[in-house]
Amino acid sequence: MPADHPLVSIVIPHLNRSGLLAETLHSIGNQDYPCWEVIVVDDGSVEPEWQALLTQQSDKVRVLRRADEPEGPSSCRNLGVEQARGELILFVDSDDILAPWCLSQRVRCAADNPQVDAWVFPVMLFHKRPADIGLYWNKLEGEDDLLRFLRSDPPWHTSSPLWRKSALVKSGGFNEKLLYGDDSDLHIRALLRAVRFEKFPRLQADLFIRRGDQARITNTGSQYLFDSRCARLQEGTLLMNQYAVGSQERATWEGQYFIEAEELLFNLPLAKPSVDRVLDLWVQHYQPGICQSWLVRCYFAFGCFFRDRNYFLLRCARRLVKLLLPGTFFRAGGEFQQWQENAAMLEQIRARLRTQ
Repeated sequence: MPADHPLVSIVIPHLNRSGLLAETLHSIGNQDYPCWEVIVVDDGSVEPEWQALLTQQSDKVRVLRRADEPEGPSSCRNLGVEQARGELILFVDSDDILAPWCLSQRVRCAADNPQVDAWVFPVMLFHKRPADIGLYWNKLEGEDDLLRFLRSDPPWHTSSPLWRKSALVKSGGFNEKLLYGDDSDLHIRALLRAVRFEKFPRLQADLFIRRGDQARITNTGSQYLFDSRCARLQEGTLLMNQYAVGSQERATWEGQYFIEAEELLFNLPLAKPSVDRVLDLWVQHYQPGICQSWLVRCYFAFGCFFRDRNYFLLRCARRLVKLLLPGTFFRAGGEFQQWQENAAMLEQIRARLRTQ
């Protein structure tokens, strides 16, 4: 392989979406950069989907099947990295669409910035066709990247970085205990382990993430996902302790326990057992003071009782505790802004898609 054309290994986890995956593979086949391979790792699709997936193999597309536990996209991605022949790695979901210039743009930036371990690019959401809504995943620019990941405001998506394979190994790969938040967990570990990221917020979006009614690997109502969300909190706290982070980072992550409990309170029927489990983890990991622990327990007990009886009282109680608890316990108004591209740039992207 020529030095100026390094092989890019594109790793795709898959579960029962062979039709959508065919669109993804078609967009990869249309790349204006020739040196790529695809590794699709199936997570246990039903037999008809598995057979349909096998028909999409080619000399540049390999199909593997996860044989070992645990299930989930993290295991699939790790297996794909193990089998990757390329020195550069791109993670793509099985319903993403790549712009024709995606790989060439990313490889060019990697060549121009060889001191970097991972190069991060803007990606855009879409409903039916790329660039149809003009919304980005999140703003790449803002305050410290680590703090944003710690407060669940991820500045970039799983498919945003082009990784140097050695940097992924240095970061430890994806945490296979996690079904939820596995991408943020990886990026937090990478930042703590001094992986060097370079962001390119001013470049045109080169990858499009589908947002529609299709079923996704993660099912927000499942017990498995709730267990994974709890595991995410525990794993994050272990990282905070392992790397002896500063007080701001530690306080930011502690707030995720309260935020997770509120997410359950406001969105899960019969939330109290799940809320209690999260609060028990918080007390176990952070040993809060008696007064703070009592206030939080009372708020959630009150909330679980009044949520379906008198929602106004619950909102009043929330306003009160916001005055008494740290600000890191509540989502900031500016988090996770799926921002709209300006009309001129959006039209440039759409015109470029039409002509390529």
